[in-house]
Amino acid sequence: MIAGALWVGLMLAATGAVPAPPAPLVPPAADAPAETTAGGAPGPGLVAVGAPPADDAVLVEASTRIRAELAASGIASTEIDCLPGSQADGAGCPPAAATATISLGRENGVAVIDVVLTLPGGPELRRRVPVYSRDGGDDPAVLAVRAVELLRDLRPSARRPAPVGPASDDEEPKQYAPEPPPAPPRLWRLALGAAALASLQRPNVGPAPGIALSAGYLLRPRMSVFLTVAGPFSDTIRPRSDESATVTQGLATLELRYRFELGGVQPFGAVLTGIDYVRDAFTFPLTPTQQASGVDSTFVAAVGGAGGITFQYRDRFTATIEAQAFVTSREVLADAGQDLAGGVGRPSVLLLANAGLVLP
Repeated sequence: MIAGALWVGLMLAATGAVPAPPAPLVPPAADAPAETTAGGAPGPGLVAVGAPPADDAVLVEASTRIRAELAASGIASTEIDCLPGSQADGAGCPPAAATATISLGRENGVAVIDVVLTLPGGPELRRRVPVYSRDGGDDPAVLAVRAVELLRDLRPSARRPAPVGPASDDEEPKQYAPEPPPAPPRLWRLALGAAALASLQRPNVGPAPGIALSAGYLLRPRMSVFLTVAGPFSDTIRPRSDESATVTQGLATLELRYRFELGGVQPFGAVLTGIDYVRDAFTFPLTPTQQASGVDSTFVAAVGGAGGITFQYRDRFTATIEAQAFVTSREVLADAGQDLAGGVGRPSVLLLANAGLVLP
């Protein structure tokens, strides 16, 4: 033993090598615990944001907004484009430092947000939420805010699982049914109500009461056409005690309406054209003991405008108040023999109040 030690010493002296002093013994440092919240979820770390389909402009913009939202919250993020089955830290895949992953996609036209949070030790928590169009699924800002909110919701709700085998994910990806299409608009309207017609020129005819029937068709969400037939409006005028003229009118108008929607209240304006039928039945004395009578009738074209308000109840029932003002292509004078009884059409006003039904 001593000879062997002397031999080693002689060999070291011959080569000039000096043995290094032994390193001091230092106990190994314990692994630093991962930063966690009070509930056991990992604290803010690197978040991997999956690249959405390049041909979906809404999801592409939403992905950019997600990274901006994370940056505003003091959370670092990186964009990934990992193919299914790729190894971790591979090309385009989440780095090992990433504690969460956010990805966007579509299923049957519905935007879907996937958020995965990795707990210390490897188990994952996952949230998968569809966002329909009616809830903002076509708005990049809404999608970005929802995605970041889902990530924040996972952190305080996370709990470190008991070490009894791998954690199970009870939220398996689901196929969401496509958003149901909107109900087809109800196109036809029918209305029946009371009407009154008056000529505003002197000597005036009316106001005379009558009834009105209207039928409408929806061209666009705010535009429609209405056909209204109203009458008979009959007014008896006596210029003198022995003379009389009974003026009867029937009116048909075609309106192009534009409506404003304020909930169940819908004001509207319209332009119109139509036809006014005027009949004048008159009597006058020929002699103190004999009277003569006659009838004149004519059709005249009319143009004008209208305005009113519709109250709609449960998308099926309506009540409408409307005023139509129009002028005729020529003035129609009603006489009672030798005396003028009244004038029609320069201008005239038709007032309508009706109740209606919206048909499928």
